[in-house]
Amino acid sequence: MKLAEIIKILQEKYSPELASSFDIGKIGLQFGTANAEVKKIMVALDGTSAVVDEAIENHVDLLLTHHPFMFNPMLSLNYDSPFGVKMLKVFKNKLNIYAMHTNFDTAVDGMNDMLAKKLNLANIHAQKEEIDGSCFLRIGDTTPMDLEKYVASIPGFPKEGIIFRDVTPMLQDAEAFKESVKQLAGFVKSEDVD
Repeated sequence: MKLAEIIKILQEKYSPELASSFDIGKIGLQFGTANAEVKKIMVALDGTSAVVDEAIENHVDLLLTHHPFMFNPMLSLNYDSPFGVKMLKVFKNKLNIYAMHTNFDTAVDGMNDMLAKKLNLANIHAQKEEIDGSCFLRIGDTTPMDLEKYVASIPGFPKEGIIFRDVTPMLQDAEAFKESVKQLAGFVKSEDVD
């Protein structure tokens, strides 16, 4: 199947017009040609170096990512940098890369609807009637229950490694809240981001 046919299907379901204004020009076909023949597709959250390597090793024709491969304009490309090495692999292997970000988040039956269903929400609806690039929220009902029981009821949700605690005191103390945010920020390291 030609990539152009796949793009047509994706754009009918997840229209680029649903993208937020900050995503304009950053979604869609980022690298490649719509004339490419596609026999193998890989789906990933991000086009990290490891993802690109896996796509190449598995002879993938189309890498479909949620987050744009390039979000900011590229002013220079140093082939010795991690990003430069990754880009050279993309070019050398003629890897087609297509991104669906906020248009996928906001679309009917898109990411946020899927997550709401995965969370077992009932009576799911968007925060407003008209779905557009600012319509991220999905609202639904749950059966009242303890948070631990609720999390345990979600299919596929990890059952270990989650710590539950009452955050009410933290929310009532601004300094405690700031400290908790600092601790949380410490979990994300720059080397985790490509």
